[in-house]
Amino acid sequence: MASYRGCYTVRADAANPDLALFEEYARQAGSGQPPEQVVRSLRRGLSLWNGPALSDASSAYVEAACWPRTWG
Repeated sequence: MASYRGCYTVRADAANPDLALFEEYARQAGSGQPPEQVVRSLRRGLSLWNGPALSDASSAYVEAACWPRTWG
């Protein structure tokens, strides 16, 4: 993970095939396909997700951002 112009980016390479697959499914979903195909591509991408977001990251910022909230 790296910071660039106030945003965070994830750098990945061939060692992270799930990210490459997710990006491919996201590209497919945004390529003007019929709605059924868009939903299928997005579901495939989301199915690659495992566990809570940023579960292996630690910093005061990440911990504050991930702290459970109750919405009223």
